[in-house]
Amino acid sequence: MTNGLYSPADLELFFEGKSFDAVFQMLRRIWNPEGKPTREYYREGEIETNKLEETLLELYPDLYEEIIKACEKEKVAEEIRRRDKYCLVLMDSLSIREAMLLENDLQEQYEVNVGYSFSALPSDTDPYKHRIFGRINIAQWENPDFKFIHDLTSISVLPESDTLTIWTQLPDDKLHHTRAGHAEPWAIEDVYADTRRLLVEILQTCRHDEVVVTSDHGYVDLTAGCTFPMGENWKKMLANQFKERWRKKENNWELEQLFEQKIIRYTEECYVIQGRYSHITGRGKVNTRKHGGLSIMECMTPVLNVRKK
Repeated sequence: MTNGLYSPADLELFFEGKSFDAVFQMLRRIWNPEGKPTREYYREGEIETNKLEETLLELYPDLYEEIIKACEKEKVAEEIRRRDKYCLVLMDSLSIREAMLLENDLQEQYEVNVGYSFSALPSDTDPYKHRIFGRINIAQWENPDFKFIHDLTSISVLPESDTLTIWTQLPDDKLHHTRAGHAEPWAIEDVYADTRRLLVEILQTCRHDEVVVTSDHGYVDLTAGCTFPMGENWKKMLANQFKERWRKKENNWELEQLFEQKIIRYTEECYVIQGRYSHITGRGKVNTRKHGGLSIMECMTPVLNVRKK
């Protein structure tokens, strides 16, 4: 690894078998928001994260097998929901990027500790919902211990529950959808601003002294300069087989070739695109923010423990 992506302490963690702790420490340094405008923070962090993951693919390819195993294990949300008292906020698509910004922005009024967990595989919403809730349709779920929040207008009053789970559609709704009447996706600084406002409103409204915030999955931004290099033939083959970052298993020659080339991996009866391989150009008005695949930023999810000072 080069270009300041690692420290001696990171290498020591790898040698001790604590690869995820090492990766998380490196991500914390990359995604340090101090003194950076939001748009610059996102752009520079994405470029550096792409360099990091490409380097890890070369030097420590076993990391992806370790991520697969971690995604199969129990989620932080499952453990928390067995407690006698808790407030758990699940923010759809919240990534380590937003977690580091939130840690910085909340620290005046709250004690914030940031850790990590993992998505399900594929790193998509439905597999995670099914694992945590035993159901996929939760928007109309009538449960005294549950609140579904679409946006800032739908928070109203939170249930008076000792065991409260809150699901928010932000930041996912604005990350992956275009603005009304526009072809381009929402500006990333607007996505984060609304996500921050919503979480602050929840923290101020919730009667719990401590709140745990996590997510179902993260995402990759496959903009130009932030993808793994691959030949045009492989890119065309990937485009033929994948509309999203994952797909159901099927026996065909192209999928077999992509698998042998280690561009895709097989897990949980489906194929997922590995790392930051992509067939989209990352140019023009296409939304380059994707999830469903097997990459660090899709599968490693933040866990924020937030306590009022």
